[in-house]
Amino acid sequence: MPDATGAFRAGAWAWVLTGVGHLTIAAVLALRPANPATAPAVAAMRNADFAFAGPRRSLYDLNIGMSLVMGVALVLAGLLCVLVAREAPGLIERSRLLSGPALAASAVAFGLSAWLLPLPPIVLFGVATVAFGWATAHRRLTTRGSQDRSARNGTPVRRSEISQMRAASSGDRSRE
Repeated sequence: MPDATGAFRAGAWAWVLTGVGHLTIAAVLALRPANPATAPAVAAMRNADFAFAGPRRSLYDLNIGMSLVMGVALVLAGLLCVLVAREAPGLIERSRLLSGPALAASAVAFGLSAWLLPLPPIVLFGVATVAFGWATAHRRLTTRGSQDRSARNGTPVRRSEISQMRAASSGDRSRE
């Protein structure tokens, strides 16, 4: 069974894969030759203008643009979570501050995918939901006075030392 960080990492990579797949499919669909069955719908989208706080765009441009931006956003969100899992695993292991919202976003994305999208995002967001759920449920509980490990170098740091550093830091700011 994976630990909280391993499960979190799996959920993060599911988001990255979904984004890469989304970008790939959006690019392929935009660049492929016209399909005679969908040509009338595409022509209607190209002829339907849309303007909102900026330049006029066709519904076709709006659809392609939103698809590409969505793919980039999915990759970014997933890579940020991968980075957190690598650089600050303690954040995942001790708290729900990141795994909770990741679980909520994955569950919403899974539900929307099941309702409106094909199988790949349903599966990948299902994996992300289970993985972030596991990470949220299996975080390591710590008590006051227990030792934490620095995310950078693994050296033990007592919570009381962290509190002292914070107090000293806030005292330094008040003198400025």
